[in-house]
Amino acid sequence: MLYIGFFRFEFDDADVGQSEGRFTYAVEAADVDEACAMMASSIMEQHGDLLGNTAQLFLDDVVEIKSLPAGGVILRAEHGPHHADDPIYSVALPNYEGEECLNYRQGPDPHDDPEGASAYAPAPFIEFEEQDEE
Repeated sequence: MLYIGFFRFEFDDADVGQSEGRFTYAVEAADVDEACAMMASSIMEQHGDLLGNTAQLFLDDVVEIKSLPAGGVILRAEHGPHHADDPIYSVALPNYEGEECLNYRQGPDPHDDPEGASAYAPAPFIEFEEQDEE
């Protein structure tokens, strides 16, 4: 099956200070546990250089795609205020009711419990070792 992981991380930008980055990662795996292990390994081994100046990587959602529904599907939607201090509301598989795609996430679903989801502090997916500056 195909698994799509939605990741976010905070990093120190020399020009603007604390910043946030996001990326989406796709793998084929037998199940969600194998997919997460593959993502963790690949991200660290092949793409760790893209995450410079970050201490933690968070996995917000993993979408499992058994087959694409007729007409397609929105995998993730994000919206919110245009202020750096306010969180962006994101939801995977909005308005989707089929069986071809499943969503796995830590914490409450923002669609069912927006306040709980905003207050939830997820565990990091990967924690990076601090690197000494030379």
